[in-house]
Amino acid sequence: FDTCALRTRPVWSRGGSSRFMSMFIRAAKRLFTRRPSGGAGGQSGSPATPPSEADKINSRRESLRHPVLRFLYSVLYSLDLAGVYWIKTRFYLLTGNVVICDRYIPDALVDLATAGGGRLERTPLAFKLLQWLAPRPHCSFFLDVDEVEALRRKPEEGGTGHLAEARRMFLAIAEQRGGTVMAPEDSLESVHERIVLDSLRAYYKRHRTVRNWLLYANPNQMNPGRWRG
Repeated sequence: FDTCALRTRPVWSRGGSSRFMSMFIRAAKRLFTRRPSGGAGGQSGSPATPPSEADKINSRRESLRHPVLRFLYSVLYSLDLAGVYWIKTRFYLLTGNVVICDRYIPDALVDLATAGGGRLERTPLAFKLLQWLAPRPHCSFFLDVDEVEALRRKPEEGGTGHLAEARRMFLAIAEQRGGTVMAPEDSLESVHERIVLDSLRAYYKRHRTVRNWLLYANPNQMNPGRWRG
C-alpha cells in the first residue's frame, strides 16, 4: 500500500486488555472470588509460579458461571471494543484510509466463547450489536497453525486444549464468512504474496479508474526485492 501511495492506518486491539477492562476484572475478582480458608496459605517462602494461559481461561470460566458477571462481562467487553472498531476504525475509513486490523471481532468472539466453555453459537446480544455497528471487512485472513506447534512456540500457553478449541472456532468463522485461511505449511513468502494481492484486488475493485486499473493489472511493480528480503 505504501508503494501504491495509498494511505493506511494499522489498528490493533485485544479485548479485555485495556485499563477499563482491567479495573473491572480486578473488582470482579474481589467480589466473586472465594478466598481460601486458613491464614497459612501462600506463605511457604517459595515464589509463586505464574499462571499459564490455560489456567487463566479455566479461572475465567469458573468466574463466568455467575449469570450476572457473565452478562456484565459481555457488555463491558463489547463497549471496550466499540471504541476501537466502531468509532476509531470507522473514522479512519471515512477519512479515506485503508485500515489494516491486526485482530478483529472474530478474535473477540473466540476469546469470549473460549472463556464461556467453547460454544461459539451462544453469542451475547452486546456482541451481536457490536458486529452490526462495526465496519464489515472487505477481505480477511486467518493464519492457521496446529495447536501442538502453537504450544511449542508459546510454552506459556500451558496446554493444547484451549488452543484446539480456538482453532476449531476460527476455522468455523472463516468458513461462514468467506475468510481466507492460510495453511500451516505455507511459506512466509507465499502468505505475504496472497495477503498483498488479495488486499490490493479488493481495494482496486472498488476504485475503477484507468490509473487504478493499470496498477491492478501490474502488481509486480511493488518492488519485490524490498519486501521479500
